[in-house]
Amino acid sequence: VPREVLDDRQVILLQDALETVSGVVPFAGGGSAFDTPRIRGFEAFRNVYRDGFRGRFFGNYIQSTAHLERVEVLKGPASVLYGRMEPGGLVNQVSKQPLATPYYSLQQQFGSFDLYRTTLDATGPLTEDKSLLYRVNFEYLDSGSFRDFVGAETVFVAPVLTWNLSDRTHIALNLQYQHSDRVTDRGLVAIGDPPRIAPIPFSRYLGEPFNNDDVDDLQAFFLLTHDFNPDWTVNLRFSTQQFDAHYLAVEATNTFLADNRSVERTFFEEIDDIQNYNAVLDITGRFRTRGVKHTVLLGADYYLDEFDGPFVFTSFSPIDIFTPVYGTPRLSVPLTPSTQSTEYYGVYFQDQIDLLDNLHLLGGGRYDWATTESQSDTNPTDRIEDEAFSPRVGLVYQPLPWLSLYGSYIESLGGANSARSRTGEAFEPETGQQYEAGLKTEWLEGRLSATLAFYHLTKQNILTPDPVDPNNFSVQTGEARSQGIEFDLAGQILPGWSIIASY
Repeated sequence: VPREVLDDRQVILLQDALETVSGVVPFAGGGSAFDTPRIRGFEAFRNVYRDGFRGRFFGNYIQSTAHLERVEVLKGPASVLYGRMEPGGLVNQVSKQPLATPYYSLQQQFGSFDLYRTTLDATGPLTEDKSLLYRVNFEYLDSGSFRDFVGAETVFVAPVLTWNLSDRTHIALNLQYQHSDRVTDRGLVAIGDPPRIAPIPFSRYLGEPFNNDDVDDLQAFFLLTHDFNPDWTVNLRFSTQQFDAHYLAVEATNTFLADNRSVERTFFEEIDDIQNYNAVLDITGRFRTRGVKHTVLLGADYYLDEFDGPFVFTSFSPIDIFTPVYGTPRLSVPLTPSTQSTEYYGVYFQDQIDLLDNLHLLGGGRYDWATTESQSDTNPTDRIEDEAFSPRVGLVYQPLPWLSLYGSYIESLGGANSARSRTGEAFEPETGQQYEAGLKTEWLEGRLSATLAFYHLTKQNILTPDPVDPNNFSVQTGEARSQGIEFDLAGQILPGWSIIASY
């Protein structure tokens, strides 16, 4: 999804940028505070990356799109290159990079429900030889809602520096800071038998005016690229994130009192202190063996996430959905400690082989070591270690210059099931597999392209409630399957007339 499409569609949220991509839909939940998509039927909770980096809240808590050059969607398990994740796919947000030619842009957007958004983009060289370049993106967003008491205010700034030490060596430093104040909105409630949305105004808010998410998010990215020669390149990348948040929320349940008009509510408070670090080193090379061309990728990565999030979740006073009375004071109760440490190591390889001019083979694999350690008042220190090998193979055949046929098989190591069973046994990690086949075509001298894909995804080791004690424990059983057909069409039909269509 390139910048031109983001601008044409006046995109503000990540989920708006993904609306035209087949197989990708918003995840319904999070009380309007989250930007998590579903890809091919599976929630991509931790599968939203930024400039190729993993981060705890890159695609979870709503973030700015003002600094994005494009949004990439990689379908299917991408574990060979990006580590453990959900099998549906991933979203990668790609930041704007500095330009050698000065450019300045100031834009103002207005929308319904008191939406005001100001964005600034400035870039150019800092030195006469243009070896040092900069770019700064800024956003201020103030938005109301069709729901009473609900709104959001965001300040975002993203400076980037690029230093071209030589024609073969480049260094980039990217900082991103965002402060957000946002009110969680869980929506309306259902009533009656069979249940229907309650006959109350859509503007009715069933929380409390003090509800608020106060978030500060600071991220730093470092990239070093060096070309040893035209065929061999090394990339060293590092990122770090400091995420601080204070969540306050009173939310309606769907349990009514005997008067059939007052609904029970819950009170939630959490104070998060999160740091994570991500390092990636990879080498890309091109060579020939007996006339066969190879493009190889060798790499290793490391990820560490430290989470400290004391919280409380308890009952709160009910509210009459037809004649609500607000103003019940927030609770002041002790928070329950909760900490978690996640550490991943991974090594991977990939070889793209040109067997013929129109026949290409891709093979690769990855080995992951993962450790999850958690602790709370009700759960003493629990350490779970997982490791697995994930293969990947694909074939592309191009019988005509405008037509490519492809097939692939990929496996993935999914998220850790960090809980334990009723008998104290550790759960196996989630795993996934995908078979995919399809075709890609181009028309009008490459101005119009289309993709037709057939996929079959399976996911194992999913946790479900324990029949003996469903409220406190889970069992590991069953398998989830997602299969279907996707079609995407994009390009320029006539000068000035572009089209995007998907199914």
